[in-house]
Amino acid sequence: MWKVYWDDQLVSLYDDKDILKLIEKLNNEYLNKNPIIVRIENDSGDTLCIGIGNEKEYSFVDYISYDGYIAKHAEEENVGDDIICFNMGDYESEFYSNETVKYQTALMILKHYLLNNSLDNRVKWIDD
Repeated sequence: MWKVYWDDQLVSLYDDKDILKLIEKLNNEYLNKNPIIVRIENDSGDTLCIGIGNEKEYSFVDYISYDGYIAKHAEEENVGDDIICFNMGDYESEFYSNETVKYQTALMILKHYLLNNSLDNRVKWIDD
């Protein structure tokens, strides 16, 4: 089971398939609102953060291990200098569009994380 947080509050425990359905539902819901950050935490305390709800289909993926190691997905897939703000409770995290990934890429990374309980080594990660 995975803990899922959005708006910086624990929502519930979910299995893999339910998380993906929830993320799609939230992404559609927040397309007309302020984009948000969803955190998915495993039993060990490792967390994957994903940005959802941006109508331009931008997202980001950050990984935070229980011992404080932080990495972010490093492929710069989007072009431009738009600033996208993803909200998490009272906290706002700003990203330039060229620091983001396509939403479908973020979902692919999330699926790998849920199935393998680890980061996908086929994509590039950098320390943050």
